[in-house]
Amino acid sequence: MLLGRGPFVRRLGSWARRFESARGAALAERLALATELTSKKAWKLDTDEAEARVMESEAAAPSGSQFTFVLSVENTAVAIMRAALMPTGQNTGAKHYGLLIGSQCDPALSLTSVGEPLIRAATAQLKQRGAERVLAIAPLPGLCEWVVKTEGWKTLDRSAPGFTADQIGAVESVARGTPRESHVLGVGTFKAARPGFERLALAYAHEILSDADSEAAMFATHGAKVVGINCALAPGLSLIP
Repeated sequence: MLLGRGPFVRRLGSWARRFESARGAALAERLALATELTSKKAWKLDTDEAEARVMESEAAAPSGSQFTFVLSVENTAVAIMRAALMPTGQNTGAKHYGLLIGSQCDPALSLTSVGEPLIRAATAQLKQRGAERVLAIAPLPGLCEWVVKTEGWKTLDRSAPGFTADQIGAVESVARGTPRESHVLGVGTFKAARPGFERLALAYAHEILSDADSEAAMFATHGAKVVGINCALAPGLSLIP
C-alpha cells in the first residue's frame, strides 16, 4: 500500500498545511509535528486487510499470516508497518516467530516518531497468533557508499573468523560495484566478500541508529537491539518484550 492510497485519501483535513510545511524541514520541526499529533490524539491506528491478503498471495503464505498496520491522520495514511508470522523451520519446540518489515512514513514525520504505536500493535498481534519471538528487518541504505567513503576494506580484521587473502579486494569490488581484476562481479566475489562485508554492515548498522529517519533507529528507539546481519546485508533487530 502506498501512503494516501486505497481507503485513505491524501487530504489530512485541518493538518494539511502543517504537513506541507514539515515536509523537507529539519528534524526538530518534524518531531514537533509528531508531538503535537500525539498530544491532540490525532493518530488513528488501523489495519489494511486488503494489502495483507495481497502480501499472502505474492508470498504464497498461509491465510492470516501477513499483516499491515496503518497510522492515519484524518483518514490519511501517514505511516505503515508490515508484519508476518513465520514458521521456525527448526525442531526447537517453537512453532512460529514474528517478523516486522517494510515500514514507511510521510516525509513530514520521522520513523522514530511514529514507530511506537505500530511496533506495539504489530508485536501484540504476532504474539497473539503464537509468535514466541519477534524480529525486525531493517534495510541499510547507503551501506556501500559508506564502505567506499571509509575504505572499509582496509580496516578488516585479518584475525577474524572467515578472513581470506582475497577478501579485501572482494569487499572493495562489491562496495564499488566493479569487478576485481581478472574477475567478474559474480557469485565468487560476493562469497569471498561476505564475511568481511557482514562485519562492516554491523558497524554501519550501529552508526545509523542515530538517524531518526532510518528503520533501524525506529526499532532501536522503541526497545530493540541489533542481533545480526541477514543474507541481504540488513540488520536484524530483536524486539525486547
